[in-house]
Amino acid sequence: MWNGNALSSSNWLMMHDPNLTASGYQQGFSAPSSSSGPVFQSGGPPRSQSALGNRLIGTSESPASFAISQQSMPGTESPAYDESCSSVGEYYVDGEPARLPRVKRRKIATAPVAPDRKRVEIAGSWHPFSLRINDPTDDPKDHAWTISADAWAEINESYLTLCIDPRHAAWIAYEPVALPSRQAFGRLLYLYYQHFDQILPFWHRAFCHVAEQRPILTLTMAAIGSHYLQEAHQSPLTNSMHEFARRWLLFLHENIPEGRERSVHVAGAHLLHLVGMAYCGDESSRLRARDSRHELLEIFALCRRRTGLVLPLPPLAAQTRDEETEWREWVIEEGNKRLAYSAWFVDGMLAAHFSTPINLSLRDACLPLPCEEKLWYASTRQEWRALHDSQRTYPTLTEAMQELYVEKRVAKDRGEFARILTVHGLHHRMWDVERYYSDPLSHWEPTASRQSTTNLPKSPIWLPSIPAYTKWQNSACDALDVLHWQANATIGQNSGLEHPTVLHLHMARVFLLVPLDDITRLARSIASGKSPNSDASIATKNLVQRWAVQHQYKARLAVLHAGSSFWHVRRYAIDAFYEAPTIALCALVLWAFGTFGQHRSAAVQEGQTATAQNTGEDDAPCEIILIDRPTDDELVQQFIHSGDTMRVHMTGVDDLYGPGGPEAALAQGIKVLGDLRCWGTSASWLKLLQGLLDASRRGIQR
Repeated sequence: MWNGNALSSSNWLMMHDPNLTASGYQQGFSAPSSSSGPVFQSGGPPRSQSALGNRLIGTSESPASFAISQQSMPGTESPAYDESCSSVGEYYVDGEPARLPRVKRRKIATAPVAPDRKRVEIAGSWHPFSLRINDPTDDPKDHAWTISADAWAEINESYLTLCIDPRHAAWIAYEPVALPSRQAFGRLLYLYYQHFDQILPFWHRAFCHVAEQRPILTLTMAAIGSHYLQEAHQSPLTNSMHEFARRWLLFLHENIPEGRERSVHVAGAHLLHLVGMAYCGDESSRLRARDSRHELLEIFALCRRRTGLVLPLPPLAAQTRDEETEWREWVIEEGNKRLAYSAWFVDGMLAAHFSTPINLSLRDACLPLPCEEKLWYASTRQEWRALHDSQRTYPTLTEAMQELYVEKRVAKDRGEFARILTVHGLHHRMWDVERYYSDPLSHWEPTASRQSTTNLPKSPIWLPSIPAYTKWQNSACDALDVLHWQANATIGQNSGLEHPTVLHLHMARVFLLVPLDDITRLARSIASGKSPNSDASIATKNLVQRWAVQHQYKARLAVLHAGSSFWHVRRYAIDAFYEAPTIALCALVLWAFGTFGQHRSAAVQEGQTATAQNTGEDDAPCEIILIDRPTDDELVQQFIHSGDTMRVHMTGVDDLYGPGGPEAALAQGIKVLGDLRCWGTSASWLKLLQGLLDASRRGIQR
């Protein structure tokens, strides 16, 4: 753990604002345990006598009981943003290359990097799919959820019909082993809630009570939970679980009664299955996920229709309604909103990680934002009532974006999930701006007279040359700063521990300020051994070089946050599906900037250093910056403004500008990805970075 006085070593903390140092905003998500427990094997299950599909398409979502033994997650209130008058140059939108610093340089303490975990290989099987698993006989009872006999029997019936003896000619039969036991499924559900629930918190734990379990949702949750098993037994089981879920969801889709829409729990199963396919590491599954992205639109539309259907009762009826019923109805309503926004969030992640078009835009985000985590995770109806009565109405995401852009503030009562959605709302807004200004017709002023189309700009348009686009980009950076100041206050309250929002804030600067598609395209071209002299390769290379040179101020800001992403993932990773793509993309950004960015000569640096020394030692600029360490705001702004005269260091990289610097950054990306093995998508990114590293060492990209 790094310096406990985190307020002195956090990034971009506005120290003069007393509100930000007094309290932090709702954290809600706790770091998962590093232990995933032993793996297990089931005994032979009895064949269920229930018919396949029975009870699968129900629509009742109300839990019969809310007896939840899990501890609720504590939260603290958020600080309000300081609304004092700003001065010229305080924000990026004022037009200066770097804004005014808000914190003076301070010494920091660093934490040791955790040792690498050894990679474990598993021998192949005669069957491409198998649910062979070990029995968790030594697991403590509190590490497993109880699976109802009916739910397990229905899963077993589907397993026998869809996997062991599949009736579909194109479906390959599984290895003829028994379905994992109820205890094994309970362990997988525990892993789901221990690790994944904080990433997409849309299904209330009350719905996992034995009386309310939905078999298809239980299966997809268990499939996600299998990602967090020990690696030696993870991959074959995980891929087989996802394939089982795929077949069952297809069966449900083909057998849904005409005129009847899917239930919310089936929609949740579709969302989890889509995430599992996209990030499990299997290429055929990833392609299926790409072709199934329309499901996200359907999930969002379903939840939007369902939200608001639980209407307030008349006053007389409300007086006779018991508190548990009221809580149940609130959970249904809140769960619908969270599932809708989870689909919206995943759609944006897929677009960012795999360069696919988005299906859901910022205009679709018309539902109220999710509540604070401490309210969502309330473990008793009394606790829920006390928290609920003090809550106010939450704005929609579009309303929250207006508040953030125009008023430059965020309300104190926003929870972790709501803040993450707000960060991604900035992505969507900038994507809208990019699409608009990338169209040559957007640069034409409508007139009745005839004009020549030769006056229109030619594609591709260099967006940073457009003043209006630059202002939007600067405003987005200012909005992210507002969110980051409050995030740093929470870091201080937690003795330096960074919560998941921090990584999303770092990711946002990279997504907003870097031509990631061009850099990834260039990297894939070089790694595949294609000719660097082809017209396409030269055009892409020129675009990346133009970004590193002509857009150098924003490029250096992105480099800082790319390095900070390494810091966060090394120490505070939660094994989220988006962490491996984030590290890979950040490594590519560092490689591109180190390869194509300009660095001033040593003579120029020495002249500037001598001049600074004559003006006084306290005002002397730093010559070195550590981009994968918490850095004070003054040094950040110095690097943005004149970083071409500084040495850029990070762990394992002596100087990003120096010989071998870009290659060393790729090597660090490979090293960190080697530790992110819960999600198989790490392997494809590892292959890309390793191929690019080998090609770069041969010197074929320059």
